[in-house]
Amino acid sequence: MVIRSSASPRGSSLLLAALLGLSAQPAAANTQARAAPAVEGAATWVPIGPYGGTVLAVGASPTVPDLMLASVRVSERPLYRSIDGGQSWQPVTGFVGEYISDIEFAADGTAYLATSVGLQVSSDGGVTWTAIPNPFGPPGVVEIDPATGDLWLGLPGPLDDTTVIQSTDGGATWIDRSPQQLGGTTALLLVPSSPLTVYAGFCCGLDFLGVLWASTDGGVNWDLASEDLPDAQIWRLVWDGGRVIAAGGESGTAEFGLFASDDGGSTWEPLHDATWPTLYARDIDIDPNDPSVLLVATEQGGIHRSDDGGESWSIGVTGTSGKSFNTARFAPGSSNLVLAGAGTFSNGSGDRGVLRSDNGGVSFVPRSSGLRGLHATSVAVHPDDPLQLAAAVSGTIEGSVYSSTDGGLSWDVESLPPHLYNRIEFAPDGILYAIADGSTSVAPEGVYRRETEGTWTAIGPDQGAAFETQGSDLRFSALNPDLILLAGNDLGSAGFEGTIWRSLTAGDSWEKVYESPGVGRVTAVEILADGTDQTMVAALQDQKGNGGALRSIDGGETWSESFTGLPSFVHGSGLCLSPDDPQRVYLATEFGTGLFTSVDGGSSWNLTGPPVGEMRSITCDGDVEGVLYGGLLFPSDLLRSTDFGASFESFGAGLDASTIRQIVWASNPARLWAATSAGVWRHDLPVLFADGFESGSASGWSTTVGGS
Repeated sequence: MVIRSSASPRGSSLLLAALLGLSAQPAAANTQARAAPAVEGAATWVPIGPYGGTVLAVGASPTVPDLMLASVRVSERPLYRSIDGGQSWQPVTGFVGEYISDIEFAADGTAYLATSVGLQVSSDGGVTWTAIPNPFGPPGVVEIDPATGDLWLGLPGPLDDTTVIQSTDGGATWIDRSPQQLGGTTALLLVPSSPLTVYAGFCCGLDFLGVLWASTDGGVNWDLASEDLPDAQIWRLVWDGGRVIAAGGESGTAEFGLFASDDGGSTWEPLHDATWPTLYARDIDIDPNDPSVLLVATEQGGIHRSDDGGESWSIGVTGTSGKSFNTARFAPGSSNLVLAGAGTFSNGSGDRGVLRSDNGGVSFVPRSSGLRGLHATSVAVHPDDPLQLAAAVSGTIEGSVYSSTDGGLSWDVESLPPHLYNRIEFAPDGILYAIADGSTSVAPEGVYRRETEGTWTAIGPDQGAAFETQGSDLRFSALNPDLILLAGNDLGSAGFEGTIWRSLTAGDSWEKVYESPGVGRVTAVEILADGTDQTMVAALQDQKGNGGALRSIDGGETWSESFTGLPSFVHGSGLCLSPDDPQRVYLATEFGTGLFTSVDGGSSWNLTGPPVGEMRSITCDGDVEGVLYGGLLFPSDLLRSTDFGASFESFGAGLDASTIRQIVWASNPARLWAATSAGVWRHDLPVLFADGFESGSASGWSTTVGGS
């Protein structure tokens, strides 16, 4: 059993050793004489958010109130289920690695998914799923004929001859109903009042342009129906009782927006107007009880609403203005309940997952609790207040910084430019810093600092108008509040060398103090806690093969290679410092080369144990000497060592994520935090309370599991 002290982490291992009857003598310089005590933590990791993500599709059951499904663009758990109207979401097992592009409910409550590996069906409200095979490939779109119940699938292409298929027997057999069109079917419409009338929208064939086909005989014959439409992607088709309405995006310089046809597609009239900030419409839906009410989900424009059939519009209704959305759908039979799925990052808003409206789309509020669709790249804990957290999250091209003041029960988005953020850190004085990883087209890259009033300031280093500075890690002096180190690399016109920057003015000015001789990257940096601020170590990746570590003994003014004991082609990926011995440093490496230890402040290195995989992150337990935690990329796992890194075991029970970007240990209470591809996770560790003799405790010490 581990015993943790409520005293300061550094030096606590001597107390622990005395209590456990271990030798309190320091280990020899080149040995690991003192075994660490066994560690018992909480049974599992738990997700704490921030919740949300890019939502590709949403659906509400027509037969079970408050039952909803949502698909998220992540590889770990792409499908989620809610039984309380979106107040909370739980992942559905069995879909790891799948891309779920469409969710549809039949009138009897049967649910269908269009996934990247095939069509799936559920008859129990999404609890269990069964594959429905077809000989033509996975669908991108699924539609159910409202008159006959027939299944129609649109295949994504882009170069297949078979693009539309139909089943009249629940998927037992399939009929090819494809028009003469290469490309991917992105939209299908089965007209309720005319069971043989079918429309199929396409995107991205050989010419990467969108087209629309129409059939009046159930898909036996097709006619081109898009002569008056822009040459851009068609994403959604609906029927308002007298018109076909098409929503589409852009292709090259062609913009689409929203068009309607009342003559079967022979002619089209735009329904968008000059008030629309963008003509990129990803989805449209119609009030099932009032066809004059339209909702349109747009890229970077929010959700638009019209209550007069498209004659006029409310742009970016409350809760959606300026943000991207992939979908907006009325619940079956309801004029009030609407579900919307957030698109990619826009204007620094972050991916907000599922939003709900109870007033027909007049306003929306987020409903994403439990939706683990945000990729967290970093997590930080305030040094004096464990309830204050910060997390950096990234999307495909943009990201956000979230903060929490209640230990992760709720999160707020910080007002920062929509950069990719790859590291977030609290300084010892509690000031929050973030590393922005581009792009410079929206704002300068480099380090951002949160001021006392909550605003953020770009403090550099910024080497030019383009994207020339990429940061990886920040480190602050515990002795000098003006000393900051930034590890990373140059880009573009500045070159592609690994770099270390130093500030002696709390970030107001920077000096590049190291530049690698070739293409490389400095991934991590540490200031040894020896009371001098002079000895510093950095992890280096050098594409010429001479990588591993760097060392400074003059406060970071100059740096030299520290390769002694390291094999060639070592790529240093992370560092952590012993809680008791200021000269002991651990170096994690990529490509399975193992974990290395230095007992002389980074001057030389020894292989600690056999390689365990590609370790991308490492952290030291701040209470117990010799206990380490590492994040693996291949194979994906979170590991723990209780013997100074000589061996590791899996410590990732309950951690449902494929990529671990950062592991952080924090005290009072002792906890681990992990930034992963499925958000931020927490692991509570035993905490020792030394508050006198307790009843039933012969030693006067007791352990509990911390939590809030």
